[in-house]
Amino acid sequence: MNGLPKVIATVNFKGGVGKTTVTWLLARIASENEPVLVIDADAQMSLTTAVELAEETGRLSEDFERWFQNHQDAQRTLLDAIDRFTRQGGHFDFPIDRRVAFQVHDRLWLIPATSELYWLTLEVFKRDQMQSFVPALLRKLARAGMGFRYVFFDCPPSFTVLSFSILTNCDLILVPVNPDVFADRGLDILLGGLELHLQPHPFPKVAVFMNRARLYGGRFTQETNYYWEQVQEVCNRWAGKRLSIRPLGAFVPERANIRRSIRRGGKIPDEFRQMLHRLWKEIQEFLIGG
Repeated sequence: MNGLPKVIATVNFKGGVGKTTVTWLLARIASENEPVLVIDADAQMSLTTAVELAEETGRLSEDFERWFQNHQDAQRTLLDAIDRFTRQGGHFDFPIDRRVAFQVHDRLWLIPATSELYWLTLEVFKRDQMQSFVPALLRKLARAGMGFRYVFFDCPPSFTVLSFSILTNCDLILVPVNPDVFADRGLDILLGGLELHLQPHPFPKVAVFMNRARLYGGRFTQETNYYWEQVQEVCNRWAGKRLSIRPLGAFVPERANIRRSIRRGGKIPDEFRQMLHRLWKEIQEFLIGG
């Protein structure tokens, strides 16, 4: 991945932890200064619909819906790229044009998911061949003049061959946890599963942070603090196995209305933006400094 963008994969196999929301909001923060690409790798299309769904109509926004139809008709989808790559034995001539990624604004682009990605759960694609798909796609984008500084992947809640390619080629696995009984156990299960599935490839860096933290007087509530301490213990145990893992000091507070901020053009409240900036700064420091 030398010379290619920094790749961040947001992962949690438990649904409802806010993985999709935080992936998009962090990408928006990062794109304030650097060109950023977001790839929705989840067949449920959670990120794609969250960003582009118009509340008034319950449909995708008109300009995106037109673009998305062209995206599919021209066979420029993520699944089309995977199909071309695997059929050509790892060397694919996949055309890169404006139908590949949707331009959200000057420095932010989105490659949406399609429901056909469900087929990736089947043993249709060879795992070893798929391993090099992500760097091949990013090289293709770079050669086409799409010079992204960061690429964010919103990973599916199940482990697919696409997940395997993403996670064996990313620079950082980002794991959001919630203040509940699944926080530490879920993290331990996730890391154990990844250790098994990613072998013999090296484990990327892992950053864990508290999402939807409940606060009182600007600090964690006693309950949130308890679960965060349990998560820190899991991180320390895995660090003892020489995994580069860090529980981040920055966090994302619980806000009932924050989902409205992820829609294209949605405004992120100033206080919430400051917290996201702190989280993004800490992620960057971990990426660069180790």
